[in-house]
Amino acid sequence: EARLRAERAEEEARLRAERAEVEAKLRAMAGFLRDACGDLTPETARAAAEAAAAGGVLTVEKLRRRWGKKARADVMAAAQDLAELLGVDEDDAEVIGASLGLPVERK
Repeated sequence: EARLRAERAEEEARLRAERAEVEAKLRAMAGFLRDACGDLTPETARAAAEAAAAGGVLTVEKLRRRWGKKARADVMAAAQDLAELLGVDEDDAEVIGASLGLPVERK
């Protein structure tokens, strides 16, 4: 029984550490999104970070890599994909994309 309690405590500690790591990444992504696009409220930036994480993109570097290739081929399609992933409008997605170092299509 003592061994089971120790294993359970170890598993709970591991899960807490994983949750803390994910939370830190979400905060970092939301902070980047707010810095990139001042039009986003803190709540919107957090929701966008959570949407990105749900889409398998938990870090800014992954976001940059994933959409960098698309933007070089088709900026507008990349902006649409970014808008869908983050749940933001395309204008905000273009501003965020520019902050990622992606090209911006001039209107």
